[in-house]
Amino acid sequence: MTARITFSLGGSGGLGKSSGARAVAQALAQTGMKVALVDANPGQQSQRAFLGVPPDRGLEDARFADDIMDVLVMPGQIRADYAFLPGPMDTRATHLVDRYGSALIQLARICDIVVVDADRTDRRLWNDPNTISGGLIRPFVEGGRARVLFRLGQTGSQLHDGLAALDAIHRPEQVMAIAQTPIGIRPRKPNEWRAMLDGLAKYGGCDQWTEQSTEMVDSGLSGPPHGQESRWLANAAVWAGGRPDDFRQERAKWTFGRRRG
Repeated sequence: MTARITFSLGGSGGLGKSSGARAVAQALAQTGMKVALVDANPGQQSQRAFLGVPPDRGLEDARFADDIMDVLVMPGQIRADYAFLPGPMDTRATHLVDRYGSALIQLARICDIVVVDADRTDRRLWNDPNTISGGLIRPFVEGGRARVLFRLGQTGSQLHDGLAALDAIHRPEQVMAIAQTPIGIRPRKPNEWRAMLDGLAKYGGCDQWTEQSTEMVDSGLSGPPHGQESRWLANAAVWAGGRPDDFRQERAKWTFGRRRG
């Protein structure tokens, strides 16, 4: 494989896995890299809804399992700089794991980077070869062909379920953890995160959700303009295969429609 593959995962819902995956794909594509975003959350398909892709176009509509170019949505067809592969609308579609695996192998040959938006995982799913987690993500990760961007929350089940899932994955050298903090909540300190994640994942920073974050999503934007990425996003983009020099510039804090020094 010539492309890097990165799975966006989490141990709970509501942590911004989909918006985070879009932001990483957009950040990388804006540097001139050929990037594909894959929606590997069958049934939910939030990426399809966000990007306005009709339901009659998806992975299950490819004529052959090893030919997805006829269903790949190109950047000029959506409001984004990356290409997009919609997943099946029907969670009962046959051979889902195999179809996704074939699609990722093909995309890895034609793209620089592939970002995969996946569902939550836990120990049971990670150990079940019939699920996306156990049958697709685990073999790619354990075979050294993919990395993980893992989202987890600050407290309660969003924290504890996330830590338990990271323990099940148990690949600290291949996992970067991104903390997610809701509006109005003070983020934990980086040293506190690093202590909790020791032996589980590399800490990549905190995605502090703001009113501007909501406004950006509501406006249909995948991410901020290049050069205005937050620190977690810059770290995640480099982790996914971006060139460090592309994300090394001084970054002002981005607010919707303007920069604030």
